[in-house]
Amino acid sequence: MGFSIEKEEKINRVEAEAILYWAYGALKEKQERIEETLRLFGQIKELSSIEYNIVHNDGIFYNELKIEIKPIISIASFNSTIPSYRSSDKVLFYRGHADVNYILQPSIYRKINWKKKESEMYQEVLITCPDDFYNLRSHLEKLVEMQHYGLPTRLLDITSNPLVALYFACENHFDRDGEVVLIESEKNTIRYPQSDTATILASLPVFSETIQNMFKLNAEDITLSQKDFNDKVGKLLHEIRFERERRQTKRLIIVCRGAPPKARLSSPAPFFIACHALEKFHVITPLSC
Repeated sequence: MGFSIEKEEKINRVEAEAILYWAYGALKEKQERIEETLRLFGQIKELSSIEYNIVHNDGIFYNELKIEIKPIISIASFNSTIPSYRSSDKVLFYRGHADVNYILQPSIYRKINWKKKESEMYQEVLITCPDDFYNLRSHLEKLVEMQHYGLPTRLLDITSNPLVALYFACENHFDRDGEVVLIESEKNTIRYPQSDTATILASLPVFSETIQNMFKLNAEDITLSQKDFNDKVGKLLHEIRFERERRQTKRLIIVCRGAPPKARLSSPAPFFIACHALEKFHVITPLSC
């Protein structure tokens, strides 16, 4: 059983996933799927001129230049592995996935329509449930509350306790391998709620996707003077000033370059990571949890 990739064919993500599910459904044995995947990656590399090699470890395929994967089979082996990734100048955070195929991204990015309607959902829940948010002063606190009740947000739960992440990697989907993702943060990237970075990122859901994209383009335009930039993002500056007048937060914020758009920790004390894209992280895969 096998199928080919034609360079001229253009399909969307949903169509591609449907084809893969159909093709792999006929491959019942694990070794068959590994062999077919290796063959497919060979075609992809040839058609797309990919320079790096996709490798596989116990049936898991990944780019070894960006991700390091280390399978584990017991809590003891997990505990003995974690110290090897710690360093004196960095802080480690963890996230557990019950399925190794889970994509590391906040819920608001998991569906296109959710991201497009982020501002609408944010405003609607404040109007619909005013009592739940009455005592919450900052946008960040409101996002945390929305995340708690299951609303798609730009927050991503993480933890400073590796065993908490291991629990979530093993709590369900017992027929699949789970994973614990290790996220490295430089100590000097830690920020608190009163920082400009934390306030700016937490204020973005107030604005439509179109305005958010405009802010991004202006921030990337190195030709703009400080005055011109401030004029173009005046709405954002106004929202930040307004929030600082009403804010009384107690939560700790962590902002680190090379991390997901934002993230939150629920145990034992709230942490948040705010930024754009992971450049490098480690994955520890619990097998047969």
